[in-house]
Amino acid sequence: MKRTAASRIPLEASDGQVSESESPLPVFLCTCFRITSAAMVRLIRERPCRTVEDVAEATGACRGCQTCRPDVEDLLKAEGGGR
Repeated sequence: MKRTAASRIPLEASDGQVSESESPLPVFLCTCFRITSAAMVRLIRERPCRTVEDVAEATGACRGCQTCRPDVEDLLKAEGGGR
């Protein structure tokens, strides 16, 4: 089943935090480096990660098989980055 970009946007808990159980993203956004979707959202929000390259430098994500790249790009756009 192909996921659309809209289905990859994380849901926020009532306190503004992203929880694994409330996110439509896979538990591991990046399987190569075992980075969860919630951890990726926190990283993008807390660090100045605005591009895929910023995320790759901080975590290694998007440097392995690159399967996570579309999800990382979607998260960056949702969080105001992705330029």
